[in-house]
Amino acid sequence: MPEFTCPECHAAIAPDLLESTGAAVCPFCDADLSALDLPGPPEPRDRDEAATATTNIANGSPARSRHPLPPLPQDSLIRVEVADPERMVLYIPGGGASSGGLGFFAVIWNGFMVVFTTLMVLGVAKGQQAQAPPILGIVAFFTLFWGVGLGMGYAWLRMKYQRTFLLIERSRIVVQRVLFGHKRVLETALNAESRAVLVEAYSQNEVPVYRVEVPGSPRAARFGTALSEREKEWLVDRINDFLSPSSAAAPSAATKPRPGPPAAASSVGQDDRITHLAARDLPADSLIEVVIDEPEQLQIRMPVAPSNLVKWFMVGFCTLFCLIWFGVALHGLVTRGLPRGGMAIVAELVHALPMLVTGLFPLGLGLLALGGSISIDVTRSFLSCRWAVGPFGWTKRLPTPEITHLSGEPDTVRSGGRTRIRTTANSQNQYQVWAGDKSLLLTLLHDDTVGVQVAALVRTKLEELGCSLREP
Repeated sequence: MPEFTCPECHAAIAPDLLESTGAAVCPFCDADLSALDLPGPPEPRDRDEAATATTNIANGSPARSRHPLPPLPQDSLIRVEVADPERMVLYIPGGGASSGGLGFFAVIWNGFMVVFTTLMVLGVAKGQQAQAPPILGIVAFFTLFWGVGLGMGYAWLRMKYQRTFLLIERSRIVVQRVLFGHKRVLETALNAESRAVLVEAYSQNEVPVYRVEVPGSPRAARFGTALSEREKEWLVDRINDFLSPSSAAAPSAATKPRPGPPAAASSVGQDDRITHLAARDLPADSLIEVVIDEPEQLQIRMPVAPSNLVKWFMVGFCTLFCLIWFGVALHGLVTRGLPRGGMAIVAELVHALPMLVTGLFPLGLGLLALGGSISIDVTRSFLSCRWAVGPFGWTKRLPTPEITHLSGEPDTVRSGGRTRIRTTANSQNQYQVWAGDKSLLLTLLHDDTVGVQVAALVRTKLEELGCSLREP
């Protein structure tokens, strides 16, 4: 029987998930599924095993698991639907400890925009058009700030009401998200070294808010941002116990006393991240393209903004900024008209030229995000980085013999057997290469996976060319 969908929560349910218990209810929302074409009840010999498994799953310790799961944190809404040696199925409802702050800020921001927009519209309606800025600038201004407010509101709605279903197997993890009936399913292939870590999603009042992340291909699985810290720690421990059965016999970190403050980042072992990578070993699904790989030269290329979300945000922001800027710059010419006489026209255009030229800078940034590329060239003489859009670009070089180290790796700390990665403190993991007090930016809008690969490729080639670099 093929996979079917629950009519209430729209979760995709595999038939064997119901066959293991014989229950005619959705394992995620408890909806009655008796009207659907469900698999028949299990054989008598299997019924006792299924009933025992169901009872123990409800208690957080499945019978088929070699090691019972530790209890969930107090007041946790996470539900363990299946937990056996082959797979785990978890349900994470909407809401959580981290959703309230974002919702409050979204209400304040949008409330201010409602008042400000109302006052502006009333002022224009009462005949103050003469003193008003250009209409194009007003529209662009309000679109920008309303976009920020509505974006925060949408993010809060996702954190508050989005339900998450996790299917975890040793070869893959499937994350299914359901928001107001709309379903998105993302599958991540895992390898033998894949382990769950806590990665900083954003910072609130200078306090990091983490999400759970499991590295894999084609992208890492990310979830759980709105959960409490104890729930995130419980999830990380359970996923890692499942992915590494040999370590499950040891006491779980969740059963130990809560650890003290994390150790300094400098105390973290180097096994947590890749520091060296040859071009021939670059993963096939990497965003990095190897253009030249020779004993005396390495050249790689990648897009400036690989993420569609970042790309279109940059394009939208720069477009709105340019509309505002050029609207203000050209407002005087449009309202007053060009003066009579050739020299007067030239003088007026020269007067407006500085503002017009300045507005080309954000326009160039938008084009760079839309279709730009970064090319990094490493030779025995120099290391260069070129940021370009088609034939137009900017190149900076550093002498290879003077290069001392690379910087930009995210702060990685270990605490209680878990790995925590701070990212926002490093401003999107900007990887740089240094020669004395001079630096060269290698990445900007890329995630940590791409940044680590770029840094490892460059470090490996520099050391092959005889450079002595400080360890990260």
